[in-house]
Formats: sequence, C-alpha cells, structure tokens
Amino acid sequence: MLPELDACGGHFGKTADCDWCYHYHVQEAAPFTFGCYGPVFGTDGNQKLVTLAECRALYDECGNGDALTLTLQEGDIEYDPW
Repeated sequence: MLPELDACGGHFGKTADCDWCYHYHVQEAAPFTFGCYGPVFGTDGNQKLVTLAECRALYDECGNGDALTLTLQEGDIEYDPW
C-alpha cells in the first residue's frame, strides 16, 4: 500500500535513517519529485503535512496563469510549471 503524500510529495514515516521523519517520494504524477519544502507548522506548533494551498502560497510564480496543457495517455491535464 502506497502512503498518502502531501502537496510537497512527502509524508511522515519510517526510513532507513530514522524511525519517524518527514521524507519525499518520487511519483508518477505531479509534482513528480517534490512540489515544495515541507513539512509546515500547524497552529498548535507541531509539524504537519502541507496542503496544496500552503504549497502554492510559498511561490509567487505558482498560479500566475502560465499553466501548460499536457497530453497524456489518460487525456489532457493542466500543469503549472511552478
């Protein structure tokens, strides 16, 4: 079973280097490697997974209208390079 990843492409879990840490996964869909740098801190001061809105808010270029239409085997998708 694959882990649920946040908007950055990361999640908390066990790796070879730590028992419980935030780390990234390579994916077949966007963001492919990592979409932003996570995790972020919640209102309670604890680290949490990054939402899509939080990821987009980190970069002025994200959502600025320069999205591309990519044609995939499954159909067309809109992709923002940021």
